[in-house]
Amino acid sequence: MTAPCSRKWTAIREIGVQFDAALVVTTERATPQSPANADTFTVWNASLTHPCHCPLVKGVNLRWLDWMRFQEGSRPEPAMLYDNCSECAADTFFTAFHYDFPQHMWTARWLRGGQGVAVWSGNPPSGVTWNQAYAICLT
Repeated sequence: MTAPCSRKWTAIREIGVQFDAALVVTTERATPQSPANADTFTVWNASLTHPCHCPLVKGVNLRWLDWMRFQEGSRPEPAMLYDNCSECAADTFFTAFHYDFPQHMWTARWLRGGQGVAVWSGNPPSGVTWNQAYAICLT
């Protein structure tokens, strides 16, 4: 694998470290005059012990959510919403990141076709009405 520094990016936005891996967010801005909300981001797993850096998720309009637990007794995980484009009727996706102890790396949950879970679409199929439902867990 190639390190993030050999890929095209404009800035390192955030870095979080757990054990021997970092969760790194880089952004790419098309031109210095481009608006910040048009930046493309990539979330990477970066090993701190091996020269292994791999992209996990790519998109625009990154919105971090509160850390979430997806199983009783598990560690909380950083979660986010993001879109697939900035100047279109965007689809919005959700994913969370967890540290995979056997593999010694960060991984993204529920990936399908390189994206997280679809939670909204700016392009619903003809004749389909979209509704949103939310669940909460009270403990």
